[in-house]
This record gives sequence, structure tokens and C-alpha cells, in this order.
Amino acid sequence: MMKGARLFLGLAVSGLCLWLVLSGFLGGSNVTDIMGKIGNINVMWASLALGSLMLAYPLNAMRLKYVLTVDAAISCRFSQVLPIVWVSSFLSLALPSAAFSDGIRATLLRATKLSKLSLAIRAVLVDRAMGLIYTLGLAGLLLLILPANINPGLSNYWGLVFMSGFLGAAAAVFLGEKLVNKVQLFARLRNLFKDMRHLMNNPKAVIIFLGFAVANTVISALCLWFIARGFSVDVSFWTFFMLTPAILIVNNLPIFYQGFGGREATMLFAFGNSSSGMSPELILTISLVSGIAIMGAALIGSVFLPFLLLRRNALPLA
Repeated sequence: MMKGARLFLGLAVSGLCLWLVLSGFLGGSNVTDIMGKIGNINVMWASLALGSLMLAYPLNAMRLKYVLTVDAAISCRFSQVLPIVWVSSFLSLALPSAAFSDGIRATLLRATKLSKLSLAIRAVLVDRAMGLIYTLGLAGLLLLILPANINPGLSNYWGLVFMSGFLGAAAAVFLGEKLVNKVQLFARLRNLFKDMRHLMNNPKAVIIFLGFAVANTVISALCLWFIARGFSVDVSFWTFFMLTPAILIVNNLPIFYQGFGGREATMLFAFGNSSSGMSPELILTISLVSGIAIMGAALIGSVFLPFLLLRRNALPLA
């Protein structure tokens, strides 16, 4: 019953947000104009956008492998982790939330006999948390200290919001470990908070996770920039790079289906207050096409299914 409610909630939230932005309630857009523009994108630039997004999967596989080997002490190879990351994204297309992708990822780690389920769940949660925390920090840092080509007041305000989120999340990790050690009810969370604190106390790990956040931002910004070029929009890559961390944070919230709805509203607000000069219809068109590209890149994960099925019956549990 609860699973069904979560499925419905994810689809309902995405549907509501999409209806609000496409109906013009949030930006004066016209759904007919938007749908008409989507088919006019240059095929070469669209292909480059799709190709850039495909780079995110090897990157995320490297991040998860780092967590598995350094934090969970699980011996694995990149070639074993990449299919799991890509297939989990592919299977999550049938589900309304990114949170389900994490569940599938942990299940596949156990099914392919790379890890026990408890360790797999912990590693996947740590990987997701580290990615979100450092993206929050990057978003705040960029908006506060670098020219964002948007309203200075808004840039400073949202920079402080994201930086506060980063500092609050970091504090929650350190204080949370002390809390779960004292409260028996939270005993199962001890190792999770211990793992996150260990990684945030390690200068090398901090640099590595920040590097992953920057690389993911570059990949997503490239996708948006390629799509914009496909519509003959001359907006600098720097503008997309500056605003992409905030878009990524909303895009990965578990209340949206593949980020739809939340991503459109965020892009409409961010680029609508920038010096890009793009109309609301064009901003929403770029956002929708990027969502389609995300789903297209995830579909490539289906080619790894035979590999995982064969591996499931081939190796003993580590």
C-alpha cells in the first residue's frame, strides 16, 4: 500500500509541476509553442547532448566504486560496477523516483554477488549523500564568489541558501553520529553515519568527491549547452555551468519522476533571472529535451542486462 502511494505521489508531483509550468502559470509559456520547438532541434547538437550525458554513468560508477572499496572495503572492479549503475538507471525508468534507482542499485550489488545486502545498501546511501552534499556546496560556492550573470541579490541569496544547506548537512553528519550512538532506536544507522563522517574527515576523500561534483556539473552543463546550440541559442557555456548545480539538486529530489517538473521550474526561475535573454518557452523546451536525453542515456543501460544475468550465476558472494 505504501509503495503504491509513493509511486502515485512521484508521478502526481511531477505531473502537477509540469502542468503549472507548461500552462503558463509560472512563466507565461505556451505549450503549443514548446512542443513545436522540440522537433526543430539540430540532430548533431542533440546527439552531442546525449553523448555527453552518457559520460555521467562511468563517472558515477567511479564514485560508487570509490565508496565500495575505500569505505565498505569491498573488492571490485570498475567493469563490474558500471553495468550496475547503468542498469539501475534503466530499470528506474519504470518507476517514479530516483530513490528507487538506489534501491535497485543495492539489490543488483547483492544479486551479482559483489556484496552482502546490508553493505550494499549502506554504500549506495553514502554514495548518494556524498554526491548531494558536495553538489550543495558547489552550488553555494559558485553563486557566492563567481559572476553568475544573474541578479546579484538573487545570486547572493541562493548562494547563502545552498551553502547553508551544505554546512547544515555536514553538521548533521557529525552530530548525527553522536545521536545514533546514544539512542538505541537509531542503532541501525550507526555505521551509515560513521561511514559518512569518515569520508568527510578524510582530506583526500573531500577533494575526490568535490571533483566528482564538478565533473558531473560540467557534463550536465554541456548537455544543456549543446541543446541550446541545437536551437541556435547563443548563450555562454559559463552561464549554464554556474546554474547547473542548483538544477542537479532539484533534478535528483525523490519526489519527481526523472526530475520532470522540478527541473523545468528551477530552470525557468534561474535562467529567467539571468542575462541569457531566453524566452520562457525556449527555457522550458531546453529543459524538456534534456529530460528526454536523460531517459535516452538511461536506455543504453539495457545492453548491460545480459552481463549482469550471466554474472549472477557465475561468482560466489564476497
